[in-house]
Amino acid sequence: MASQSRHRHLTGVARRLRRDPTGEERLLRWWLRGSFGLHWRRRAPIGRYVVDFVAFEERIVVEVDGCQHADSERDRIRRSWLRSQRLAVLRFWNDDIRLQPGVVMNAIEAVIEGPAP
Repeated sequence: MASQSRHRHLTGVARRLRRDPTGEERLLRWWLRGSFGLHWRRRAPIGRYVVDFVAFEERIVVEVDGCQHADSERDRIRRSWLRSQRLAVLRFWNDDIRLQPGVVMNAIEAVIEGPAP
């Protein structure tokens, strides 16, 4: 019963986050829509976390982070858990999304075309 309650809570959190994306999340969503031929879900619950973007078929998570995530122990634990679920986790800073879109998209493409995680 507790896991059902947690799942409902995370689903609600994900919905709220989807309604108010950052500018960088909007940009990345727009780029991902027309690229790679994958179905990307945004703000999707996985386990006890809500990830920014995920392509479940390819098992790829893309996170967009601001400076509040720098050197975050919680983020290290989260990334480690996601990787333990055989998910490739890519993390980009907001500045990367705004200033280096080609680098971001090339990094995502390299993971898609590379070996499975």
